[in-house]
Amino acid sequence: MAPLDPQTWYTGPRFRLPAILGLALVGVLAASIGILRADNDFLWHRHIGERFLTGNLYQERNLHYLPARALWDSACVWLPYRVDRAIYTALALISLFGTLLLWNRLASRQEPVGPRTFFAASVFTLAALASYLARDLSDCGLQVLLLFFLSAAVFCLSRQRSFWCGFWLALAVAYKSTPILFLPYLCWKRQWQAAAWMTVFLFGWFLAPAAVLGWQGNLDAHRSWWNFTRACLAVQDPSENGVEEPTPRNQALPFAVARFVQTYPPGHPLFIENGWFVQFGDLGPVAAKRVVQAVLLTLVSFLAWQFRRPIRGVEQDFLVREWAVLIGLTALLSPLCWIQHLVLLLPAVFLWIRWVLVSASRGLVPRWHYGLAGLAFVIMLALHKDTLGGSVFMLLLSYKVHTFACMMVLAVIVLSLKHPAHREVKR
Repeated sequence: MAPLDPQTWYTGPRFRLPAILGLALVGVLAASIGILRADNDFLWHRHIGERFLTGNLYQERNLHYLPARALWDSACVWLPYRVDRAIYTALALISLFGTLLLWNRLASRQEPVGPRTFFAASVFTLAALASYLARDLSDCGLQVLLLFFLSAAVFCLSRQRSFWCGFWLALAVAYKSTPILFLPYLCWKRQWQAAAWMTVFLFGWFLAPAAVLGWQGNLDAHRSWWNFTRACLAVQDPSENGVEEPTPRNQALPFAVARFVQTYPPGHPLFIENGWFVQFGDLGPVAAKRVVQAVLLTLVSFLAWQFRRPIRGVEQDFLVREWAVLIGLTALLSPLCWIQHLVLLLPAVFLWIRWVLVSASRGLVPRWHYGLAGLAFVIMLALHKDTLGGSVFMLLLSYKVHTFACMMVLAVIVLSLKHPAHREVKR
């Protein structure tokens, strides 16, 4: 029998009916823009698929995606362009709904909620991330699909289906390389079977392009990818990633740290002609890179300590929250992190909002939670191009406000893992 929903304003029909109509309207509008009007990254990936089929994937320019992603991108190039976009957009909307269902089922292992509370938590989550989701859906939901892969993986792991966990994680790595960080996590949590299956499926994805390129063509493609990746890793200036020209739009955590320890002269791509543009540190590239590496090493060490417990049945909640944090870091630690990539914060935002809806009436939510998460949600929802204009938006992006908003949400999730209020909710 499903848990009863509390009698609150967000479980009543006066909330549900407008919310359903609003979601339907926004969904149709976003899908229409993504299918009929936009081009952007989706068109770029379609071109990658076309180049893959002609055998000149890495000949014209360097590419940071694995050959397996190019194989994926080639799957629908024979379809009309707008039909291709329609297929991806439909899959993304279905995946978004499925992702929310998966995370609710995961969280329900510790704290079941009724369908009306789940609906309210989903609506508030989608509202908080509306600007990120709108941008990604204009790309046909490419990041939403990645989010679903990673969510399906933890759902399988929570049910001790290591085979399928490895399958979904390997698919995520083939789709975008940064989910490889889940492999050391699985090893750290002593999930050896899942880690082994992930490795096996990854090997399969490395071999898969040979079906089109041939054995030698596949080896050449991976060699070109590795040479380019190694060159990117060797870049000494932390404000550059070797993939694209530096831009304030990149909200990745390493570039956020570099922004505050370096000075960019006029004419530099990261310099903004604005009286409110302030620079702080003035370290050289090598010294700045050392600072960035130190910050990342500190973050990894802190999370390794927080996540040190092995996964057991009674610690299901730890797995869910840790995985949500890692999904968020998959975006923030990527060499390319634009606004649309931040939809990967959805699990963390959903878990926090769901917990607040369950716990607020009991007085179990600390005030600092509201302050920290509230500020993050204001930044996520309000500080975007449509509300501020292009110049102000770019100025705020240069200060990495969205990076810090996402880090605040992840901090709330990490620090609530052992909070007394959280433990009381679980009981």
